[in-house]
Amino acid sequence: MPKIDYGFLKNNIFMRSTILVLFALCLNVFDILGQNQITFKNPIEIVLNKNYSKELKEGSKIVISRIVGQRGTDGFISFSYIGSDSLGAEYYLKESLVKNAIYPLNPSVEQVWEIGLIKNKVYEELLLNGYRFDIRKELNQEATSFIKLLSERDQFFNDAYLEDYLYRILNKIHKGYLTDGRPGNISIRVIKDATPNAMALPNGCIILTTGLISCMNSESQLIGIIAHEVAHFVNDHHILSYLKEQARQKRAEFWTGVVAGLAVATDAYLASNNRNYSFGVLSNTAIVAATLISEAVVKRMGINYSHDQEFSADMLGKNILNSLSLEEYAMAGALQLLKKHNYFSGDYSAIVGGESHPSIENRIYALGGYYSDTVSSKKYDAEISFVNTYNAANLFYIKSDFMAALNLINRNITAKTGSAEDFLIKSRLIMRLGDTRESNVEALDLLNTSRQLMTEPSFWLEKDEALIQLRLNEKVKSVSCLNRYHESLKGELPNSKQSINFDYLDFLRKEISWTVDMIKKIESL
Repeated sequence: MPKIDYGFLKNNIFMRSTILVLFALCLNVFDILGQNQITFKNPIEIVLNKNYSKELKEGSKIVISRIVGQRGTDGFISFSYIGSDSLGAEYYLKESLVKNAIYPLNPSVEQVWEIGLIKNKVYEELLLNGYRFDIRKELNQEATSFIKLLSERDQFFNDAYLEDYLYRILNKIHKGYLTDGRPGNISIRVIKDATPNAMALPNGCIILTTGLISCMNSESQLIGIIAHEVAHFVNDHHILSYLKEQARQKRAEFWTGVVAGLAVATDAYLASNNRNYSFGVLSNTAIVAATLISEAVVKRMGINYSHDQEFSADMLGKNILNSLSLEEYAMAGALQLLKKHNYFSGDYSAIVGGESHPSIENRIYALGGYYSDTVSSKKYDAEISFVNTYNAANLFYIKSDFMAALNLINRNITAKTGSAEDFLIKSRLIMRLGDTRESNVEALDLLNTSRQLMTEPSFWLEKDEALIQLRLNEKVKSVSCLNRYHESLKGELPNSKQSINFDYLDFLRKEISWTVDMIKKIESL
């Protein structure tokens, strides 16, 4: 009788058992990773567009309320939608039948999102591959790192009224959280950057730039843009884009690299000189924002969307406008404004698109083509006036884009929300753009309006007035202004008990020297 190798037999049995367990896990992977059905928070009534069975014929109305995933004997998962007719009879409908059915012509906002989840197969993806909580956790940490970096670099435009206004808009678009078991809620933040841009982070935070808000001419256009970004989050586009990447740099290593690149960019900025810049007006936020919102950062968080994802988000934005009884063409209008800005700023790559991103032109035509972009709204400009002021200052002092800055200031003044800073900037702009008696008188009037609107007297305006009076050949008045300016500057010098800001101290000394020299110069003119 041959000797039995019990060790081999034991190992063989263990190996076979392991294989069977793994096979069982594979057969039920969609049950383990996720669940086998999802119930809709907002059931949708569809109309069948072809005969399906004796009971379900073309024109039949069915209210679908959930989707079920079932694994066949061949190992493949098929999906069925469960719905009921007006009598309460329940039916299992094939995926293709539901996809090609006729949906409500005037759906509510909630139904727009539900229909989008069905048509874009988001529910099917969740049932097939699970909720991927591990990936969602990692992407959420990436978003948290990004937001932390923005905060540390003072990139957020913090204004209580603007924040409230944007959340009022967001509440019209979406209830703010997902109802199908996925984590995350929708929030909204604004960063200080005059370049129009918007993105949805994987944790549901919608990032808008101040430039994007000012680039829009109406609330409807802004709603379209925000709805577009919400669509990316709701439809899990960041998850799908993330899965395209095979290799991932470690999080700490990646964000350390971003900070290092940011330091180089900031040094380059500080080494430059802009003759329109005056001390304390703006920080280097523009160059910081440009560095932070880089291609690497965008790709890192799965925000490099495909053509289909962009077109889908655009259409959902349009559908949301329609469900709110707003101008559905506002979505295309918003893209037209972005295209115009990119054209005049020389950013042609954003216009023509690329391998993974459709051109703005194609997106506009997919939405129905071009519309008049002359629409404007004083009410909208009144709502965003503080943003317009910030962007105008950035365009004037940093970018030397005088006409763009003047346009934003005029929007505020026309909306009757012009601030002291608006009138001061416009006065300085008029000085840059002309030198006639009429323009100089206008600049002086604007300066006086600014002075009247200020809550506290500002001695800085004495310098502006001195230059205007000199243009008007009022030398005595000009010298009088400079004398007052000189005394105020000396009053700003710190005493021995005060903490010293050496940059500001250096600035004051230079201004005092310039003022003394200027008074002598005028007396000799």
